[in-house]
Amino acid sequence: MDFKARVDAVIAENEGNAASFSGADWCELRPEEEFVFAIDPARFPRMVAAWSLYEVFMDLVDAEVFTLDPATVEHERKNRPDILDQGVSTAGFQQFAKAYAGMTFREAHAMFTKHDFWLTRQGTTSYSDEQ
Repeated sequence: MDFKARVDAVIAENEGNAASFSGADWCELRPEEEFVFAIDPARFPRMVAAWSLYEVFMDLVDAEVFTLDPATVEHERKNRPDILDQGVSTAGFQQFAKAYAGMTFREAHAMFTKHDFWLTRQGTTSYSDEQ
């Protein structure tokens, strides 16, 4: 299966299980986040799929977690240096999410920011002036 086909399959899996995306984890939507980030709950399963496969694309998560051959992912990275060269960034995720998941830049920015704030709440991200 090629990379885009796997993204589409994960989106379909997520959308078929949309009721499971409510909660406080990064891959779940809290009512406060829905409001603050203006996230459409019907689109959120797609957004989670996009973020998950973006992490694979950026080599933050092993390809095998999403039943992808690492060679397939490496091939896709070589085909999309415009995304890979941006590193993990809002702009990079926007390009990835638009190309692979049919998301708008606004949706991608909301997902990137939601995940970023989740990392802060978890204590993963720290700030030097708060230590």
